[in-house]
Amino acid sequence: MKAFARAIAAFGVGSAAGTLLQVLKGKLAALVLGTAGVGVLNQLGTTWSLFSSVAGLGMGSGMVKRVAAAREAGDEAAILRQVTSSLAVAAAVSLVLALAATAFAAALSDGLFHDGGERRVLVLLVAWGIPFAVCAQVYRCLLSAARQARALVRAQVTSDLIGFAAFALLVWRYGLPGAVLSLSLLHAVKFALLFGAARRHYGANTLALAPARFDWREVRHNLGFGLSGLLLVTTGSLVVLIVSRWIIAAQGLDAAGLYSTAWKVAAVYLGAIYASAGSYYFPTLAACDGDDRRLGNCIDESLTVYLYFIAPVIAAIVLAGEWLMHLLFSAAFVPAAALLVLLLPGDLLRIVSETLGLSLLARRRLGAYCGVYFAWAASYLALAALLLPRLQLAGAALAYLLSQALQFVVTLYVVRRAFGYRIGRTAAFALLRGALLVAAAAVAALLSRDLALRVAAGVAIAAAWLALSWSDLHFRELAAGLFRRLRMRPS
Repeated sequence: MKAFARAIAAFGVGSAAGTLLQVLKGKLAALVLGTAGVGVLNQLGTTWSLFSSVAGLGMGSGMVKRVAAAREAGDEAAILRQVTSSLAVAAAVSLVLALAATAFAAALSDGLFHDGGERRVLVLLVAWGIPFAVCAQVYRCLLSAARQARALVRAQVTSDLIGFAAFALLVWRYGLPGAVLSLSLLHAVKFALLFGAARRHYGANTLALAPARFDWREVRHNLGFGLSGLLLVTTGSLVVLIVSRWIIAAQGLDAAGLYSTAWKVAAVYLGAIYASAGSYYFPTLAACDGDDRRLGNCIDESLTVYLYFIAPVIAAIVLAGEWLMHLLFSAAFVPAAALLVLLLPGDLLRIVSETLGLSLLARRRLGAYCGVYFAWAASYLALAALLLPRLQLAGAALAYLLSQALQFVVTLYVVRRAFGYRIGRTAAFALLRGALLVAAAAVAALLSRDLALRVAAGVAIAAAWLALSWSDLHFRELAAGLFRRLRMRPS
């Protein structure tokens, strides 16, 4: 449990630079573009995620696996086959997608914004950046397979800095088109940096593309390996686009900007959770193959630590939502703080569900893993269609909370049926305390807008949660270890 806690903390610190730049970009976009412009930008950003996921065909994981195995065997010919085959398919699919988006730009614009094709130029700017992003992923996979973490971090940080400078310049000079153009430029820069890093590590000869080395078997293996992930990412992007489109049609771009901004607040603090899940928690689950009891203990341990970290953060954001919106964005975005009271408790349930659900992926129960996610997507869309006309933006946020509650129940049931898992006493009490903490913060935020009262309520709620958590031996051990590390740091 201590090692897992350290992993979360380490990944959180490691992503601080990228998070800071994202916050600064969000602030600048809010000041220059306003709520309507941010609504358009976020909708295009989700479209970018959808296009790049489809064009990449989910081949990344398979490519990393194949190249890593070829490196261990010293087989440069296999690496060249993999690079040639993957890059050719990725480039071809992304170019076809860009051409199709060009032909149907007006229809896509109307489908995204209910605008009769008015923003087709913005759609084109997004579409023609996709080939750079997809091809860059090929070289990222090469570096990942070689465990070149330093090169990857250097490329990421450098491209983020250049991208932020381009964004600041272009959005200030050209407004919304400049902001969208900077997204494509960012991925062009990232492609150049990753290509250069991979070429330096592998050598020009290994990465010299050879059409005669193209092998469909390499492509088929990669497609099979990443199909489930592709389906999930595509489904998630489509759900976000559909709900945003409904909001735009019913209430306009300003409302969509408020909702998408509140939705994105989760990215500020969930980065460490996803990083640790991919780099620590998931491999640990995979190592429990065949041992259901050990798997259950791993789930309980990880779930408990997640709740120690994330529940207080969510409660603090809920209580400080209005001031955070003003600080991170602008006064025009303050109304989005009311949505956090529903969205952030939904995020707490989402984290719990994903912690449980990753056990299905680790045991290769892909049908069950995807089925749970598709059930969430369907329930969220159905509830949003029902509640949005009645409660407006609050209805969409309530739909998210209810759908996440349903996903938690379904995931717990499926994991129990699959592995005989029952949530342990320590994890159950951590979940109960976390839920009560977040619920109390939400009630306090709804009852008072006075800063002094919210601070007082926050202190009282935090003290009660801390007192209850202190009865947990694991919590006391983690807290004692944290205090020791802080005291050992040089002043």
